[in-house]
Amino acid sequence: LAPYCPSVRKVIHGDLLYGNVLVSPDNQISAVFDWGNSLAGDPLYDISWLIFWSPWHRGIDPGRVRKAAAEQSGQGDFEDRLRCYQLHIGLDGMQYQAFAGLHEDLAETAAQVEQLL
Repeated sequence: LAPYCPSVRKVIHGDLLYGNVLVSPDNQISAVFDWGNSLAGDPLYDISWLIFWSPWHRGIDPGRVRKAAAEQSGQGDFEDRLRCYQLHIGLDGMQYQAFAGLHEDLAETAAQVEQLL
């Protein structure tokens, strides 16, 4: 799937969960915290992050996130890029969970990755 990914270099946050984004009462982003996982690359990576981890975060509607991103994307190979980034996110999560001994989380993440394959 990597050949479908563009060589763009824009800011990626890399961890838009766990209270790292504050939203104002009028649904505007007012602050973004914890840039420790930031990267340069395709902004679709952050969308993939939200979609991949959505089963663990009930407040995230992956269908709405996917639809909004597809409407804004403008670049081809949207689904292939999305899947490539989700696989990377899942594998990265699995290596951390294995290291930390989070066996139940590891099994759930592995199942999510297997669905993507």
